[in-house]
Amino acid sequence: MGNHERCIAIQDEFHRRCHGQSIGYLTEDSLLSFCKLYNRCQNEKPDSLSKKQIALQKAVLDITDENVLNIANVPNEHLLELAAIVLSLKNVSFA
Repeated sequence: MGNHERCIAIQDEFHRRCHGQSIGYLTEDSLLSFCKLYNRCQNEKPDSLSKKQIALQKAVLDITDENVLNIANVPNEHLLELAAIVLSLKNVSFA
């Protein structure tokens, strides 16, 4: 894989993370936090989760100034919560 392809792959991964579609590798603490957030999401109604998802995605876009390369500026907790919400909503749609 060349440098250009690597850059595109990295940008694609950052894009997925900014939209809660990927979480990448997690430390033990981050994994525990993600599991707690996911469990909390399981007790919420889909409408409430959808509203939170929209708000978090807006916050992420504002923080990154709509440039996924600025993802390091986003608090990890925001990204984990967004991923937990997206996963919960996917599971609701399959139930």
